[in-house]
Amino acid sequence: MRRFFMMVLSLTFMVSAGAFSQGKPYEDGYSFVFEKEGAARSRPYRTTIIPLVPDRVCFGWALRLHNRSTPVQVRETLSVERAPSEWRHRDTTKVAQDRKTGVTTETLTPIDGWIERSWCILPGDPTGSYIFDIEIDGKPVRKFIMCAEPPGQQNCPRYEASLGRAGRKQT
Repeated sequence: MRRFFMMVLSLTFMVSAGAFSQGKPYEDGYSFVFEKEGAARSRPYRTTIIPLVPDRVCFGWALRLHNRSTPVQVRETLSVERAPSEWRHRDTTKVAQDRKTGVTTETLTPIDGWIERSWCILPGDPTGSYIFDIEIDGKPVRKFIMCAEPPGQQNCPRYEASLGRAGRKQT
């Protein structure tokens, strides 16, 4: 009887986990910043604050997908409050006429379940909010809100205090 109970409990867990993963295609996600020096890059750290240091600081997002190792179609919409002086981008990014939004469509292959994208700060990039809206395979999945400010200033909301180790808000 105990063996039967354990088998039913295990089956229930597997079915529940499968149902959970169908509702949300990712299991973890966070925004990050890293510094670059030439071709080298520092280890990214989780944050919502982007230091405005042109040609040195880069920022982005990462998502860990449920049981995916095959390529996924990602549509990333990056919106800023004011138009930057310039957008440096590949042909996979289309910039709106008002230059406040860039939409990138790419196929990304998860590495150990993770996908990510990043941008680097350029001279003339604006302060304020940087909002990423992420779609995977045509479905909206996540929004990341970051804020850019010059080093030493504290004009942006401080979300880090409410982030847990895995980048989830603590309650």
